[in-house]
Amino acid sequence: MKEQAPAVILPAARFANVTVSLKLHFRYSLGLVKYHIGDSMLEHETYMRLLGVYGQNLYPDFPEKPIDSFHHLADDIQKYCSDFLYGDGRKFFSLAAEFRENPAMFKGAV
Repeated sequence: MKEQAPAVILPAARFANVTVSLKLHFRYSLGLVKYHIGDSMLEHETYMRLLGVYGQNLYPDFPEKPIDSFHHLADDIQKYCSDFLYGDGRKFFSLAAEFRENPAMFKGAV
């Protein structure tokens, strides 16, 4: 009888046929957050601005406890990033292309 390969448990964030990643930079506190789908990338603050929700988002922040930044980021992702999490990425690709065409669009923005 031929041996079967053991079952492999894949992380929940893995999607078939699409390269999706969320990159978090951490050194003492949560820093830069980057969303990637394929070759397209947006930083969190830029993504929030392009979605028109900047100012309503909770991250970036400066909490007393560094863990709170992760909670705030998770809240932003749940509220505003459904296309990134569950969609086909069309909105994300469109926003990323818009920003690539005009990377200075938020220069000087508060």
